[in-house]
Amino acid sequence: MIEREKENQLKEVLSIFDKVKVIKQQNPEISKSIDKLEKEIREKMYEIKNYIKQLNKEDQDLVTVLVIQGIHRTADEVFID
Repeated sequence: MIEREKENQLKEVLSIFDKVKVIKQQNPEISKSIDKLEKEIREKMYEIKNYIKQLNKEDQDLVTVLVIQGIHRTADEVFID
């Protein structure tokens, strides 16, 4: 029974990926723009990480958690109306 559930979940995930692939193919300019912005966001996140590494070792975990929380909060505010 568990194997069947795993198979169904895998099929659902693959179906979602296929749908996203089609959407991207139908909207190549938008897709490229989004990919570019995602790359910029990733680069900025590494920049933040490098600043956090400059803090005292004992402060890094707390600041990391707060930054992650802030990023999640901002994503919710921006994407969930």
